[in-house]
Amino acid sequence: RRGEGIDYSPNDVVFVFARQYGGSPMPIAAQRLMAGSLPAKVTLDDSTLMVQGRSLADFEQLELVARLSFSGAPNAQPGDYQVLLGPVTLSGIDEPITLIIDELIE
Repeated sequence: RRGEGIDYSPNDVVFVFARQYGGSPMPIAAQRLMAGSLPAKVTLDDSTLMVQGRSLADFEQLELVARLSFSGAPNAQPGDYQVLLGPVTLSGIDEPITLIIDELIE
């Protein structure tokens, strides 16, 4: 979901991804969707992996990121909004996690 008061177009891009907590900023698993589809249920699992030959279970701790990108690029840009949640362990997830995009990137 997006935070209240954020001006956006339904055609703006949202990236939801998992990356190694405290590690590389590169996503391990990711999905791209349009802002007009928010709120949305997104599942990150081995079918959404960006790292060949690995599994989400290979990573002890993850950081979950949801980013509203006005440029359409996955990299954080000033003026974009995001939410970061971590550390998250797969064994610690027993119900859906709600991410609310509300942090302005400066």
